[in-house]
Amino acid sequence: MYGGQSGGALNQFNEPIDVFVKNDTLYVADHNNYRVMRWDPGATQGIMVAGTGQRGNELKELRGVYDVIVDDKNNIGIGVKDDKEYSSNNGNKKNKEHTKK
Repeated sequence: MYGGQSGGALNQFNEPIDVFVKNDTLYVADHNNYRVMRWDPGATQGIMVAGTGQRGNELKELRGVYDVIVDDKNNIGIGVKDDKEYSSNNGNKKNKEHTKK
C-alpha cells in the first residue's frame, strides 16, 4: 500500500474507516472514495469489489460507506450512512440495496 497521500488510485485510500480480515485478505471500507477495496496478500494495489469510486444513487454506487464484513460464501456486507445496507455477491460489484429494519 502507498504510504503517502490520500487519493483515489487503487493503491490509495481516502479516509479508510473499517477493515475486515478474512484468510489474510483485507477488505477496506474506503469512506471518501465510496468503495470497498480487497487487498490480497502481497498485492501492490487493491481491487474494487463494491462501489464505483464516485458517490451516487445508482445501483453500483455507494454513499458514505462505514462498515464492511465478508461471510463464508464471500458475500460482502456494507454499512452506509443513509441507514441502508448493501451487499455485493462474491465481489462482483452488483450491489443490492436492503432497507434496515
